Amino acid sequence: MIKKLRNQKSFGGIFSTETIIYVMVIILVFGAGIYTGPKVIDLVKRGLTHYQTYQLASACAQYAVESKSGEPPATLGDLTVGLTAEQSIDGEARDPYVKVPGWTTDPTTITDYWDAPYQYTRTGADRNVTSTGNGKTPIVRPF
Repeated sequence: MIKKLRNQKSFGGIFSTETIIYVMVIILVFGAGIYTGPKVIDLVKRGLTHYQTYQLASACAQYAVESKSGEPPATLGDLTVGLTAEQSIDGEARDPYVKVPGWTTDPTTITDYWDAPYQYTRTGADRNVTSTGNGKTPIVRPF
């Protein structure tokens, strides 16, 4: 009888050891993704916002260099329309300094990746673009 049991093939199918291991690995991968997913998304948003604040600060500095007044734009919304020939230092109109779908001359439409409007300081020594949308440490880019 023992010989007969040894010679029988093991039951494969859905309950084989390999299948159970595969299912456990899949469950672990999905569980890790659910646990770390929001952290990864927040990290990506933070990186993109760092890049976007850099772009906005650079555009503000460029606007100041190319305008007759030598001042940065009154609002971030001014970056979406550029300079007219009358405002330009050399009398030539300038294209918009930033082109992002959904951003208009209304500064509240210029938002970070958490849909919070950027904060903009253009006077004094603290000229900067700031994002506080993540609710944690502000992302500040001086220009």
